[in-house]
Amino acid sequence: MRRRYFAYGSNICRQQMAQRCPTAEPGDVAALADWRFRINRRGVATLVFEPGAVTAGVLWHLTAACEAALDRCEGVERNVYRKAALTVGDAPALVYLASEEHPGPPRPGYLETILAAAQQWGIAPERREEIAAWGQTVAPWLVRTVLAGYQLDHHGIHGPGHWLRVRANGLALAAQTPGADVRVVELFALLHDCRRQHDGGDHGHGARAAAYAATLAEDGLLRLAAEPLERLLASAAGHELGKVSSDPTIGCCWDADRLELSRLGRRPVARLLSTAAAHDPAMQAQAWRRGRDRWTDAAAAAAWGLAPEAVAVGRASRPTHR
Repeated sequence: MRRRYFAYGSNICRQQMAQRCPTAEPGDVAALADWRFRINRRGVATLVFEPGAVTAGVLWHLTAACEAALDRCEGVERNVYRKAALTVGDAPALVYLASEEHPGPPRPGYLETILAAAQQWGIAPERREEIAAWGQTVAPWLVRTVLAGYQLDHHGIHGPGHWLRVRANGLALAAQTPGADVRVVELFALLHDCRRQHDGGDHGHGARAAAYAATLAEDGLLRLAAEPLERLLASAAGHELGKVSSDPTIGCCWDADRLELSRLGRRPVARLLSTAAAHDPAMQAQAWRRGRDRWTDAAAAAAWGLAPEAVAVGRASRPTHR
């Protein structure tokens, strides 16, 4: 007698299952209602209960020996995963759920394995997109984590709308700045003002943001190598100090924030701009229009998991030479 097993992570991969459970029989693509796919702090997949959610996966049919092998692989005895019987379709199926539920970034290469297998199985594109979103530099779970500790008005001048416009400025600058690390630029946009205590000068908010970023890294929530992490911390700590930098990544971060002074009706000060791209009149005009009108790209907001009502959104600003 074989047991139905619903796989949703790397065990949807035929090659992996052939190694772990050579006698397992593959079934069909299936959907599990009311459970959401998640990557946890260990960097691997689990499911969390969420009414209305749907997770796509693959049904396998296991022998007792297959199940025992999976128990070992999934660390059941060590409480890495626990076993549950959940209804898939019209019948119960074995599902492994991780004991660690807190979200985090995936291990290197892990999502790629799942996504390649999902495509081979013909899992629907929208389900593959939900999985792929966990590989973003700034994923929705990270934005929620940061916003949970943000003390100021989310619609204020230093809130998520500002972060998204700094992101837009930074990515545009990085595209014209050789050597700029776009991962650091986007993380800077999210983090640089996240530990402000008020909307005034608030001296020290950059250092607080850097300390928070360091804590996220120590907790495994930012998976950056030592060098890009150092640039992120330096960018966050120094962005309020009125300096310039010859480092392309740090320069793009600081310039992205300074071009966003347009939301306050202020033009950037040329001597405080680090990159050649930030001096470009077309680049400044685009940033001016975006900040003046408090516009952010709806697609960028969605990528960060922010609903339109959470930020002022509109069509993406286009360059203008006014």
